[in-house]
Amino acid sequence: MSQNTVEITFLVLFTLTVICGFSLVAMTLYLGRRHVKEVDRAVWGHELSTDIITLFARAPAYAAGFAWRLFARRNGLAGKIEHFDRKFQRPFIITFWLMVVSGGLMILSIAIHRLLLDGG
Repeated sequence: MSQNTVEITFLVLFTLTVICGFSLVAMTLYLGRRHVKEVDRAVWGHELSTDIITLFARAPAYAAGFAWRLFARRNGLAGKIEHFDRKFQRPFIITFWLMVVSGGLMILSIAIHRLLLDGG
């Protein structure tokens, strides 16, 4: 591949990474305002703190539990989150996959930058 093609590929991947990252932050804030309190009540029996730090820790954990049953068993959510319907779970699942895709795109764009553009 030519240097120009590699640079364009890097810029496209980096732009997609930034877009996915901002979407991930927006979805996490949306979940924090709407849905995390309900899941907290179902899992812990009461609402936990909704400050930004704990929100960015709990929302991905709940999202992983809704998206994949293995994570639900690992996080102790297996029997507690079963009564939520698919419509309620959908924003959590979208957030989980945005996290996976943005992480993969970030690693791929860093690898292209380091290996192909820097020459290292």
